[in-house]
Amino acid sequence: MNYTNLNRLVSQTHSILKDLVHKAMSETPQKRLSALLNEDPAIMERRSALAKRLELYRSAQAEIDTVAWSK
Repeated sequence: MNYTNLNRLVSQTHSILKDLVHKAMSETPQKRLSALLNEDPAIMERRSALAKRLELYRSAQAEIDTVAWSK
């Protein structure tokens, strides 16, 4: 196995592991996630509010893109 193939294999493995961690974290209930992170409740609430806000921004951007492409 040459260096290029090894590098590609490591990159693919890293990507798969990262996706698995993200999936596991997203499926973990907020309360349990907070306990795992030993997170301050105020910070947890702020993070949750920011996540909702980000979702609204993404939704708005998708709607803007849809309108822009329809013209």
